[in-house]
Amino acid sequence: MKGAAKGRGAILAAAVAAVLGAVAVLPGPAGAVLVKLADGRTVSYLPPSGAAVSAPFARFAETSGTGKLAYHGGPVMPASHVYLFLWSPKGLSAYPAGYVSGLERYFSDLAHDSGNYANVQSVDAQYTDKEGHHAEYSVALSGTLVDQAAYPRNGCTAAATCLTEGQLSTELGEYVEAHHLPTNLETAYFILTPPNVESCFEANSKECSGGSASPAYCAFHGFNETPGGTLVFGDDPYAVGVEGCDEGQHPSGLPVEGQIQGGLSHEFSEMLTDPRLNAWNSAAGEVGDLCRTFVASSEFGTPIGSAPNGSPFNQFINGHDYYYQQEWSNEAGGCAQRRASTLPQVTLLSPRSGPAAGGNTVLISGANFRGVSAVSFGSVPASAFRVIGPNSIEATVPPGTTGSVRVTVVAESLFSAATISSEYRYGAPTVAGLEPASGPVAGGTSVTIRGSGFVPGSTMLVRFGTLAASAVSCSSTRQCTATAPKAAAAATVDVRVTVAGKSSPRVRPADSFTYR
Repeated sequence: MKGAAKGRGAILAAAVAAVLGAVAVLPGPAGAVLVKLADGRTVSYLPPSGAAVSAPFARFAETSGTGKLAYHGGPVMPASHVYLFLWSPKGLSAYPAGYVSGLERYFSDLAHDSGNYANVQSVDAQYTDKEGHHAEYSVALSGTLVDQAAYPRNGCTAAATCLTEGQLSTELGEYVEAHHLPTNLETAYFILTPPNVESCFEANSKECSGGSASPAYCAFHGFNETPGGTLVFGDDPYAVGVEGCDEGQHPSGLPVEGQIQGGLSHEFSEMLTDPRLNAWNSAAGEVGDLCRTFVASSEFGTPIGSAPNGSPFNQFINGHDYYYQQEWSNEAGGCAQRRASTLPQVTLLSPRSGPAAGGNTVLISGANFRGVSAVSFGSVPASAFRVIGPNSIEATVPPGTTGSVRVTVVAESLFSAATISSEYRYGAPTVAGLEPASGPVAGGTSVTIRGSGFVPGSTMLVRFGTLAASAVSCSSTRQCTATAPKAAAAATVDVRVTVAGKSSPRVRPADSFTYR
């Protein structure tokens, strides 16, 4: 890439001097290694975590960078229209089930919560450029691009399919030009190759992606100047299950979180704050590098809760749990999960649980409850709320789905962060009525079930006596339809609903169905 400095957030696992020949190692703290290559490009390396660290660079894992990021006069990205660029001759079938949709969900979640202070992307917004632009938390998923062009002949030798950075960036550039896609400082492209497709910086380089025979980095970002403008991109080779990249903590239960932990979130923040590598950085690296400490307490911060599968999470975005790296905050003078501000805070709920039907009153205690515009239980607005003072809100609980949700307060356009203290639990589902309440022994009757605690938009376990119903579909937390199963003989049975391991109590005659 002529004229383009590239690659930060990369992870070093081999002897740089031996591989790159004549290089200049720029001075800096131990948390990152900045190297200028022979062709004038600058790259930033970090060692892999845990057992993947190899001598002599294990020492670089001991501490993170210290001091603040400095501004070097370049631009930041005032917004980010994200494109997922999937270069795969086999198309989407080359990626595991749920991988692409999981990434789409992640960026859609970021887009939904754009502008608030509740997650780590808000940290980036403190950084500005000489034009007065902020690296705003303003995300939009603009598209998923599938490039089925055949891979060129291997440009490197560290894997069966091995592409150099030059091959990757060239293919992306040609695709973008051919499809008349934007190249500017408000657009970010993520190159996402399938499993077993690895990359290296150069043809003879041993600095290659985590799944290769020379694992040196998880991901990196760079840019290219084109006739139409600046093409900003990140290279994120498949990282799920890759040692030193995937932390193994997947609170959502989606393996794709290994990709997010394996450099994608890290590079995204660095693209926003340093797209041309001449804006916000220091001798220790960029906004993500300074927090790549390999110590959970500093790299990820204190978890704000645990998911049902036991994984910790430190981000709560659009109702979904995530666990990934903090970013450096000049304002805070350290690594942060979210930007410090006068965020509303929820510290206590009383009571912390109630019926799935809602209707009860909860006292929300906390801080910074000024200009409150909304209170939500999960994604559902409170039925009513009243601000008692700067530290107290009284809210009427809306109907909900059996299980735990987090209470969110919006005050002066700022969202309270998800914490264990903000968790509210809805009780067991209930069945309040059936229509019709009878049907033939042969089954097949479509029955409307009214009650509370149901899971809208999905199926649940519904039993007629001991027999499971089929074709269960819920239009809301209060109403579902189910097809009655075939019975052995005429009888009256209880219809019971199970959600989150809790079953509705027997409430005859409301839940009684008669086979005839």
